Amino acid sequence: MQRILASLLILILAACGGTPTTTPPTVGAPTPTPESDSDASTLTSAEPLAVDVSGLEAGRCTASGSGKYSFTISGPAVVAVLSNGGYSLSMTAEGSALVFLLPADIEPGSYEITMSFSDAQANGGLAANYTHLADEESETYGTVTSGRITLESVSPFTGAFEVVFDADGETITASGAFNQAMLLSTGA
Repeated sequence: MQRILASLLILILAACGGTPTTTPPTVGAPTPTPESDSDASTLTSAEPLAVDVSGLEAGRCTASGSGKYSFTISGPAVVAVLSNGGYSLSMTAEGSALVFLLPADIEPGSYEITMSFSDAQANGGLAANYTHLADEESETYGTVTSGRITLESVSPFTGAFEVVFDADGETITASGAFNQAMLLSTGA
């Protein structure tokens, strides 16, 4: 299991071509709109979550989940810059991984998570997925039935989230916080 997690981290580092730092570039964005429209890059505002990172060192996260799978994540929070300019925020621990896709123009605020992971990858939107790692196999769930994320800052990324995934007719509910997520340098 540790081999799988180490391999996953090595793949992320190799894809980004660099090493962790703690300060992502400052990005500006339009204010989120109160209602979603057909434009995939439009963000939908949400009721803010309390962001409590007391006790979390810089670059760390805490998360828990219940439902089809119960899990606890207490470890590194890592941000990678994607080829479309957006961000991938990853939190992993023994047997579990949470990944959030954030658009390039994200700014501090509270947003609903409404897109599928594949739509967000293609269109630079906001999405989440959960991966359950078991032995040499894994199951990934990217259909969010409800979710929101509050970003207290994006330079570096600090915030909180709650999300419910459809897991083949069952649910996985996850919530947590991240403090000053480490940015993987792209070497650019």
